[in-house]
Amino acid sequence: MILTELETKVYESVKEECKHEYSSDVVAISNDTGIAVNSVKGVVGSLVKKGFLEVQKEERCSIIFHDIFAIVDGELWSYAIENDLC
Repeated sequence: MILTELETKVYESVKEECKHEYSSDVVAISNDTGIAVNSVKGVVGSLVKKGFLEVQKEERCSIIFHDIFAIVDGELWSYAIENDLC
């Protein structure tokens, strides 16, 4: 499947973030790519529909987080998962 330029930037940003962190988020992606947060949200939604990203909603300390993970070769990609921290 062919990705747009924005989709490619966001996907690569999430993959890179997930090499070093548990997950990514829209603010981290925006900071990394220079794409506005609202645009990042739309691109993330598109990549979820295409099967390149997964978003998991989680409550921690009474705050709702939306963790964004890359899917690489059909597998969820995360530093924590790769290093048995989950």
